[in-house]
Amino acid sequence: MALSTSCSFCRHYPLLEVYPMGKAVRCPTCGGELIISVSGARFRLDRERWDKAEETPTTSASRANPAIYLIGASLVIVAVMLAGMRASGPPNALPLSVATGSATSELEKVVEVALARTGEFPAGTNANGHYSELSRREHQRRTDGFVLHLKQNRHDLRGLPFLMSPDCTLPATTAQKFERAALAVRTSLAGIQRHSPDFQKNWADTFFHQIRSGKPEGRPSRNRDEVAISQGDTVSALVQILEPENPDIRHGVIGHLKALPSADVSRLLARRAVFDLDRAVRENARETLRGRPVAEYAPVLLEGLRHPMAHVAQQSAQAVVFLDAKELTPHLIDLLNQPEPNAPFTIRIDGQDTPMVREVVRVNHHRNCLLCHPPSTSTEDFVRGVIPSPHEPLAPLTPAYYGELDLLNRSFVHADTTFLRQDFSTLLPVADAAPWPTMQRFDFLVRTRPALRSELTQWQELQAQRGNSLSPHRAAVVYALRELTGQDEGTSAEAWRKALGIGQ
Repeated sequence: MALSTSCSFCRHYPLLEVYPMGKAVRCPTCGGELIISVSGARFRLDRERWDKAEETPTTSASRANPAIYLIGASLVIVAVMLAGMRASGPPNALPLSVATGSATSELEKVVEVALARTGEFPAGTNANGHYSELSRREHQRRTDGFVLHLKQNRHDLRGLPFLMSPDCTLPATTAQKFERAALAVRTSLAGIQRHSPDFQKNWADTFFHQIRSGKPEGRPSRNRDEVAISQGDTVSALVQILEPENPDIRHGVIGHLKALPSADVSRLLARRAVFDLDRAVRENARETLRGRPVAEYAPVLLEGLRHPMAHVAQQSAQAVVFLDAKELTPHLIDLLNQPEPNAPFTIRIDGQDTPMVREVVRVNHHRNCLLCHPPSTSTEDFVRGVIPSPHEPLAPLTPAYYGELDLLNRSFVHADTTFLRQDFSTLLPVADAAPWPTMQRFDFLVRTRPALRSELTQWQELQAQRGNSLSPHRAAVVYALRELTGQDEGTSAEAWRKALGIGQ
């Protein structure tokens, strides 16, 4: 349908700027075409534009190393970014937000790691049984015993950012509150997943109003002493569970966090501003951070600028500028002297210089429970969850899912101990997914591993091609410095320090 004929209902949805990926639906008012992406974001579709685009033949992408996909995308984005830096406009007008469809396409190319390796077990084998017993045995020795076993025996997993004991375990009182919040959120989610996105939006408004009052509907009773679901108690559960839900619900999470004046909440908001895949959600998180002390969330913004994915660094720069975080100026200058976040680097291992690389990997959330949590052998453990079998439909989000009922021949984990915490999560399609749904949750995090010889060669070639042009990560830092200071001292940290009177 022509854009000029869009009605008041769908006019506020953005025009799809990339090839459509997602579910096609009709506007209930005017019947126009809309696209709902895999993350739940809605877009208007200009059918005439895409009909014309489909008439133009395109070449298929080569099957190069996954790191090259990210590098190639970064080179495209940096050209847009440099143009935006030269243009005048408000400080938050950096035109480099990655469209949802494009980001999803890139995320599907990210390397997947898993507890059960391809071909490790015969077809049809449920690997969870093997790893449940191994994890239980190692966990009896010490809380992080299974993680130590993996770090010693699995080269593909040892570079993951594991949390070790005691940092991986919540105190008992916090774990009990987390469990109640998780039960309340999951029970409410289970009741609305079969409804339409419009119903879910109304549900989100109602649910977050109820949870702010500490009385979410549908909350199941427990045998343990009652613990009120206060605002602070629900924060971790809300962010962890609702992260891959549609943008309307993620907006609700931010609205809930807005009323909580704590440093922990500020960091959670900053992570939404940096990592969320939906531009509107990132903008909402940035706006909600206004007025909060920069020191509370500064580490998250600096972490984002050092993330291997260029679009994350650029979104961090946007947040720095939008929040006018001048306190970060010395740290931004220091970043100019540091290596590129996605560049190979060398460390000493067993007395030898070993080239390493940081890369983003993804983990299928439901297939790797034991990679993130220890096994649960008692119904008294907090935050219990069923380890799903790949040969059976996923367990429903009911009290039974959380161990309220002792399911026969089921294995459980307890999530009050968590070894891995993702940077962000989203739903991605999985081939041959049955009996599980096609769209499954993936968690994304950064792994450090030895660099391949081919990657070292590819990086050298990329540097030669780049010449004197700025890399995406360097461009993000320079953009933030220019906007914060109103000056332009290029890429020299020494020149910036001298111009601003900042010492080493």
